Amino acid sequence: MHRFISNRNISAYWLFPLIILLSTTLTVSAQDIETIKNSKPIQASGSLSASTTHELITDSTLADNSFYYYLNGNLTTTVYGVVSVPISFAFTDNTFTKNAALPFNRFSLSPTYKGYTLYLGYNSLTFSQYTLSGHDFLGIGAAYQNEVWDISAFYGRLRKACAPDSAATKFDIGYKRMGGGFKIGHNFDKVTLAGNVIFIGDKSNTVSFDSHPELYIPAKENVASSIEAGTTLIPNLNIRGEYAFSVIKSQYSTDSLKTEPLKQGGSLNYTSVFHAYNFALDYTLGNSQVGMAYKYMPPNYETLGGYYFNEDLRQITATFSTMIADRIAVTGDAGFSRDNVKHQKLSTNKNMVYSINVSGNVTQKLNMSASFNNDQSYINIRDNYRQLIQTSQFEDLDTNNYSQLSSTSMLSLSYTLGGSEQVSQSITADFTYQTTNEEQRYDTLSAKAKILNTNAGYSLSLTNIGATLSLRGGFNRTNTSAQKVDIATVSAGVSQRFKNPLTLSLDGTLANTMYDTISSYIVNARFSAAYTFFEKHNISLSAAYIHNSVAATLKNRCTVNFNYSYTFAIKRKDTNENNENL
Repeated sequence: MHRFISNRNISAYWLFPLIILLSTTLTVSAQDIETIKNSKPIQASGSLSASTTHELITDSTLADNSFYYYLNGNLTTTVYGVVSVPISFAFTDNTFTKNAALPFNRFSLSPTYKGYTLYLGYNSLTFSQYTLSGHDFLGIGAAYQNEVWDISAFYGRLRKACAPDSAATKFDIGYKRMGGGFKIGHNFDKVTLAGNVIFIGDKSNTVSFDSHPELYIPAKENVASSIEAGTTLIPNLNIRGEYAFSVIKSQYSTDSLKTEPLKQGGSLNYTSVFHAYNFALDYTLGNSQVGMAYKYMPPNYETLGGYYFNEDLRQITATFSTMIADRIAVTGDAGFSRDNVKHQKLSTNKNMVYSINVSGNVTQKLNMSASFNNDQSYINIRDNYRQLIQTSQFEDLDTNNYSQLSSTSMLSLSYTLGGSEQVSQSITADFTYQTTNEEQRYDTLSAKAKILNTNAGYSLSLTNIGATLSLRGGFNRTNTSAQKVDIATVSAGVSQRFKNPLTLSLDGTLANTMYDTISSYIVNARFSAAYTFFEKHNISLSAAYIHNSVAATLKNRCTVNFNYSYTFAIKRKDTNENNENL
């Protein structure tokens, strides 16, 4: 497990299953021959769009106003009704993506045939939440999925090399990162099994830190794997679980506080091994379901196939759901979680959470949703030195125990007023009340906060003339022991759709903030126009203006956006006829 495979040898592990997947896509059954005979040779559909954005900023010490554009499109071609070939691309000249390790500018090609899919260009796959979890890659991949098999494989670049400069941070820079892996799953009627493995590593020779040694980051190598299993052998009972491990090799230890001076080109001295697992079961009886789940994630759990992991966690949760009168849904859960699972930190955070949600149609016109959530957190900070020198239980009373309590109540109502086919009206209202409280042991003072948020709205739709009108108002109060902040908002919007077809809309919002004796306001006005011609071409123009009465900079700013899009569908009737745009 501790022995790593170098990046240049990773291909030996993903190449074999990938060749199998690619070769199986060439198989054509007798049933497909009949489909080919009765289908058009080529059918295609897709869209192209281009947009520009211009920001105008006054009363600002910032740089000049910005202008940038976006281009994107997609095309799906179907050959003889059995092979689908989707292609997509995106491009922008916006400078913030120029040196990004995961660039915005990209292209993707993913032809499909029945359950087979081939991935070329920029794509993403998910093997497991513990290994490859939706990470983008530039390369090649393949997948096959039906009711029995779930097979996939990939190889490519997960990050491009980004060299440091004077404006860079350690989040921006990084080595070229290559990797591959595969997943194989099988459904045995009432038992499912799946396993996957990934091999990912940084190429340390792709970035030099000679000019900025203070920004140096170590290279990493990673092998991660997981096994999943599930069964429904007992009627109405679904049991599932997963075990995973991840091995990280780097120039510093990721599973402890131990570090050593780093230097570029140094050997990968530390090997960290992580183990994670989860277990869950659900039991269904009629229209009700109860379940429980257990999850364990060690501190600093990491794989190079994911962006974020909620690590250092031990959690157990119980859930239930049911239906009342076939129209009111009731769900609830209760759970307990804690961190510091390996007792490496000086503090431990324990959480007890329970919630209940009710939603549904009370009447044909009234829709209701209500929920209550209670979160209790307990934090104990250990002071080893004080524990050693304490001579009595009343000396140095432990004032490092904190209790954090939070509860949230929410009610949402929607009522449809009487109307007709030509006129429809509705009103909505939302109420949220939250209380938070942080108490320290043996301390009479505590940090408390009460937050009230209310919103109400009215909408009118005149379908006979294509007009809509909306009015909204809201109030928010945040009250703490140190301050009170009130925010009141009012907004109105109107839109009109003409037969051309041309659509115009105007929306405005005024927000007033009262903080102690200081009052400020923000004005936001938005205008948009959209026009469709020849059924497939669309152009739109929008402008937004924001005025902040108290901002030292960015007091006035305006953003203008122009967009053009074209949608199309092409069908080739036969070899003797021309293509027809639908």
